[in-house]
Amino acid sequence: MKKVRETLNKLDGVHGTEVDFAAKTATLKLRPESKLTKADIEKALKDKGYGVSSYEEKAAEKAKEYTVVVSGMT
Repeated sequence: MKKVRETLNKLDGVHGTEVDFAAKTATLKLRPESKLTKADIEKALKDKGYGVSSYEEKAAEKAKEYTVVVSGMT
């Protein structure tokens, strides 16, 4: 869980990450100017040995948020 959070927090444009081990999800809060893509998130997680099975994107007034389902968290 800590590795998932650290990996995602290092991505350019991320200003917060919440990881829910029980639900196997990670929610990333992005800065409004962020150019981060789903492919960037998936690559970062795959490079650390995790998989991504789905995404949910939410657009808030000033920021974007992704929730990803992460496989391989132990």
